[in-house]
Amino acid sequence: MHERDPGEIDAFSLAAADPFLEVLIGTIEEPNGSETARRAGEATRQWWDLHDAGPTRAELMNQVFPNLDWDSVIEDPRRSLAHRREQGALVEAWFVSYWSRLGVISYVPGHGDVIAPGLA
Repeated sequence: MHERDPGEIDAFSLAAADPFLEVLIGTIEEPNGSETARRAGEATRQWWDLHDAGPTRAELMNQVFPNLDWDSVIEDPRRSLAHRREQGALVEAWFVSYWSRLGVISYVPGHGDVIAPGLA
């Protein structure tokens, strides 16, 4: 039996509960993470086929999660409305970064706001 070092920390332990981070982790972890990423890649390719340009982050998020309202999905009464909206935007940015790292989309922060299809 392996005795646990008192200073050892679980890889996915959170120092404090955060509803936005919990939603992000819950959405990208498997088995559903690959399916969500696949949908993001497919939505980006379809957008390019229809518009001859890529979607913005907001447009892609609406394609992957239609009519998503973070306030109705995530209950976080301790934050102000403005702070909850900032957190929602941060979660969306993390989704785009994650999907880009997987290769299903192509996006370079700071170089325009258009998302291109990935190579995966």
